[in-house]
Amino acid sequence: MYLHFLNIHRDFKNPKSNEVAIYKDRVEIFNPGEFPEGYKPEDFIEGAGSIPRNPLIANTL
Repeated sequence: MYLHFLNIHRDFKNPKSNEVAIYKDRVEIFNPGEFPEGYKPEDFIEGAGSIPRNPLIANTL
């Protein structure tokens, strides 16, 4: 389910790849992109919501 978020929020201008690490007790998903311009991590903790980098992909899914 969460893997589609990798493409919705991916910065395709960044040459680094997304990473998925699977452990016995968890799955970690890493996106090498930065936060959207004008936002910081605290904004999302406080409930800024989702800001898709690729709205066309987001609307398709």
